[in-house]
Amino acid sequence: MIDKEKLTELLEEKGVSPEEIEQMMERKREQLGPNVTDDGLCALIAAEQGIKIRTEEPTLTIDAIVEGLNDLHLLARVVRVFDEKEFTKEGNRRGKLKSYLLGDASGKVYLTLWDREVEIYKNKIHNGNVIRLLNCISVRGPSGSQLRLGYKGRIVVEDEEDYPQLVYQPPEQLQRKGLADIEPGDRS
Repeated sequence: MIDKEKLTELLEEKGVSPEEIEQMMERKREQLGPNVTDDGLCALIAAEQGIKIRTEEPTLTIDAIVEGLNDLHLLARVVRVFDEKEFTKEGNRRGKLKSYLLGDASGKVYLTLWDREVEIYKNKIHNGNVIRLLNCISVRGPSGSQLRLGYKGRIVVEDEEDYPQLVYQPPEQLQRKGLADIEPGDRS
């Protein structure tokens, strides 16, 4: 998001005076009404003036995801797309779900889409895609923490060529251990 101070700084570099910026904001507020925030006005004016607002890349990695988190932003590669499943619940209610295995250099996590979300992203997400998850939540799943889209959650499919460094590294092959050799933190 861009605030008034940052907008003023960027527009002054383009030769726009602070008075002109105020006039732009007043005109925009008259156009859109009193309920628009100053930050919203600044974002609209910046877009009209050709100012690109760079968003910070998410710094969250998959290994840091624990159950119960809200408003997660994550960049990950789609490792595997699972088949869509349909189910019947509570008598006649039908539903759908579709799962994806996502990965980055730190690990992997499952993303599950439900009902309407399945339809929205149908045929848009494929193996190897780099996706940006916005406003996701983490929940408890059968294999640990899993992701779901939150109320305002969405998925943006990114250009894979922009993220060549985003690679999922599968863990080393599992080795058989005896009960006496198991250590705290060992899984599977």
